[in-house]
Amino acid sequence: MLGKEGAKLLAPALKTNVSLRFLNLDSCKIGVSGMKSIADALKTNTSIKQISLYRNIIDVDGARALGEALKTNTTLTFIDIGHNRIRMTGLKSIVEGILANQGSLVSELAIKWNFINDEGLSYLFESLVLPKAGRTQQLKKLWIKNNFLSDYHKIELNKQMTAANMTGKVYVDAFEGINLLAKEFIDKSIWVAPMPAAYARNMTDGISTFFSELHKCGFVIDVRMGQGRTVPNRTKPNHFCVVEYAHEHSVPRSLKLASKKLAQF
Repeated sequence: MLGKEGAKLLAPALKTNVSLRFLNLDSCKIGVSGMKSIADALKTNTSIKQISLYRNIIDVDGARALGEALKTNTTLTFIDIGHNRIRMTGLKSIVEGILANQGSLVSELAIKWNFINDEGLSYLFESLVLPKAGRTQQLKKLWIKNNFLSDYHKIELNKQMTAANMTGKVYVDAFEGINLLAKEFIDKSIWVAPMPAAYARNMTDGISTFFSELHKCGFVIDVRMGQGRTVPNRTKPNHFCVVEYAHEHSVPRSLKLASKKLAQF
């Protein structure tokens, strides 16, 4: 374990190193003081392109130190600072550091598990993701899951990106499957679980036929199969199915099937 003292010993070597391209400090417990030493080295390092600082207890003050380093660093392209409790204040320091540096190359940022709320993530998108006159597009990939981003705000941010014609140009992990949160989709869909493993393997046509033709629930637009998280003390895979209808009136008909215990697979 490197620890904060190890980070302090490593920092002087990083200042002058010209060959290291990727620095992985995952779960090294470098803490705030260790992060300050590493950040000081990053101010002058000209070789490191990718750095992972995942789970290092650097907190807000460590994020502030990294933000200062980003004001001058011109080689970093990828930063993972996930699981460090940086919160909105720490994120703002990082964003401000990138904005202050016209030569910054940071295009990929991972900030998962950091207690960042809607306001903080809005600031990130407005500053480094959504286009602004006179500013080159900065971030191309973002990992923001497991923060305090509400479903409502997630949908709003995705709408802003769509309106700015940025769909497909910027990857955001939290936006995967976001259409499943839209009200118009929810009102016309049912969730079936658990599903037998056999149905998870190309059995969507059979499910569509079951609801639309066999039981006349309505026209089925799409059937999506998925697998949820492992449930404690449950040995079977957690397979589920989402059935989307053309009209919301089909939903109560399907629920009636369930109440009669007819929707069994």
